[in-house]
Amino acid sequence: MPFARLSVFTLAAVLFSISLHAQEIRFATFNCWSGLDYQGTFRLGTLESPEHHAARMRLGMEELRRIDADIIGLQEVNPVALRTEELAFALGYASVSTRTNGGFKIGCLGIPTNLNEGLAILAKPEHALTFVDVWDLSIGFGLFGDTFSLHAAERNIALVARVKIRDQSVYVVNTHLDASVPDDMSTQAVLDSLIGTRGREVEDSLCVHARFQHQAMRRFTQVERLRSLIEDRLRGNRVIILGDLNAAPGSPEIAILGGINAAAGLSPQESTTWDPVANTNIVHTLTVQGDADILSASMKTYDRIPKQLDHIILAQGFSERDVRGASLFAQASQNGVFVSDHYGLVAEITLPDGGSEGEESIADVRPEVDYLPILSYDTDVGFGYGAKVFFLNPFGERESIDLVAFNSTKGERWYRLVVSIPDYELRQGKVYRLALDATLDYDKYINNSFFGLGNSSRNESKELYTREPLELNITASRGWTAESVTQLGLKWRVIRNFFFRSDSGLALLSPGLNQGIARLLSLTLNHRYDSRDSYINPSRGIVLQAEIEHAFDAGFTNVVASRYSVTGQFYWTLFYPKSVFALRAKWSAINGADLPVQVLTSIGGTNTLRGSPQDRFLDNVGIVVNAELRFPIWWRFGGVLGWDSGKVWRRTGDVDLTAWPSNPVVGLRLFMDTFIVRADIGLGTETTGFYLNFGHLF
Repeated sequence: MPFARLSVFTLAAVLFSISLHAQEIRFATFNCWSGLDYQGTFRLGTLESPEHHAARMRLGMEELRRIDADIIGLQEVNPVALRTEELAFALGYASVSTRTNGGFKIGCLGIPTNLNEGLAILAKPEHALTFVDVWDLSIGFGLFGDTFSLHAAERNIALVARVKIRDQSVYVVNTHLDASVPDDMSTQAVLDSLIGTRGREVEDSLCVHARFQHQAMRRFTQVERLRSLIEDRLRGNRVIILGDLNAAPGSPEIAILGGINAAAGLSPQESTTWDPVANTNIVHTLTVQGDADILSASMKTYDRIPKQLDHIILAQGFSERDVRGASLFAQASQNGVFVSDHYGLVAEITLPDGGSEGEESIADVRPEVDYLPILSYDTDVGFGYGAKVFFLNPFGERESIDLVAFNSTKGERWYRLVVSIPDYELRQGKVYRLALDATLDYDKYINNSFFGLGNSSRNESKELYTREPLELNITASRGWTAESVTQLGLKWRVIRNFFFRSDSGLALLSPGLNQGIARLLSLTLNHRYDSRDSYINPSRGIVLQAEIEHAFDAGFTNVVASRYSVTGQFYWTLFYPKSVFALRAKWSAINGADLPVQVLTSIGGTNTLRGSPQDRFLDNVGIVVNAELRFPIWWRFGGVLGWDSGKVWRRTGDVDLTAWPSNPVVGLRLFMDTFIVRADIGLGTETTGFYLNFGHLF
């Protein structure tokens, strides 16, 4: 039977190949149960004694240690920061967490005093757990987060993190959805029975049904938001959803999420995570619900039915054969004590081999075109018109092409072309071997301003001339790690100054290049530590960058100089909906003999000191500091409250901390799919500047 022997050997070879190129990872989800009744103002009531709570926490620790899962999603962790740290330390795991429900608090100070509930993700250290984002799935107003909390109703969110498994990224989405009763035939029948029993009028019946359907729709809305966010922000990546979804398998909500249910192979008895028949902790919950209100009575009836509410769903990048098994944990009591009012669910998932060693593949994206017609007013350039078009991945190489064409009534002509392979945003936070960026930038300012040199220059000394810069910049970069990037570039610049007035002080200022054309060919080298979560719209992370640029004598150039700069940027999410505090400090200095104004360090205008005109302060050395609070307003619009400060000096040794020009800033942001439109008003002491540009200030 040679064919049979061949089949056996073939099967053995396939299985051996799978064992070499796949790794089994254990994912777990567990609702820890806060033990609160959510009744009260200054302090919420508790459903258990301190001794019972301590016993549950100890048992929970033992169960998590026993199952030895690689990645664990936890819900109803209270207090979330402290409890997460305790679990992570005891188990030897890394962790990320966020407070979801806190009431009215600054930090941990406020009311209810004992409500600091949230979500957490734990992972073994080898999986390089990294915080990614928090998505607000709730309906209605509410601010929440570790720093600040302001809400009176429950918030439902998703905590997103990234883990590495054999140098591949898997995104873990941990969530806890609304616990309303589903709107189906059986629950409608229960509701009608309750209404009939209590002798309600038809008008009351219609009102109750409307309220019931409205509550049931909350979870539908949350699931739809969750699905949309995964598709938009994690497209092309492997994604696993962990959490208490408060929906049973086969429900419309689970169908909306799609993906592969890791517990699909279990029987209903084997997958029941909500078990009011056996789990005595649920008795407390049912007691608190009461039945005075018909909707509360409906919830109480629904909660008496055993079901699976907790899920592990392979949402993207997996197939059904990747699920190797699933089981419950924390379903047994010890001395009559259950760990939670839920049972935990753990699944063994196989992750196929893929990607090159040590290098994370940059996600593929569908081709996209983003465009914006421009009608604007800017203090420095007047009324303007034009367009910006951004092409993402048009040729399937994950590249981007950015085009800007702009004219204005004060004579500005701005044309810009940027080609990046791969796109900046796609490669942010990735390890990559090579990226190329080419920029061609042409400006013509017919009415450019010159005020003099140094901080003592006066606004009354302002004179106008025409400035025409042309720049070609080609840069190669490498992402050594997710946070470490080196760039090497070649830059060609031609900057022409002309059309001076008859009494121009600039025309008489040495060197003669001030009135002519400065030509520079330079090499640039920079290295940065960059932990931002986004290049376009960062909400957390740090940037520390050092750069050196040397313009050398190439025969056809006429400026030889060296420029040095050090930049620090800091981003911190204060609360959600995502409101970010951003801070930048930048020092820049140029060295060279008899340098023309075209290459001096400039402070003022749209990119530095927005309450002062462009080039308001010129000298060899400059420092600028910017702080912004960035917050959402509505739809794609966001707002900014900021403060700008900056100063220039002849030498670094002259730097001082006195009398820095400063001004407040207010701004509006329009968030397109691939870029940001920025409108700012800088309220300076000499003038009020209005500026329109693209991208955040930093």
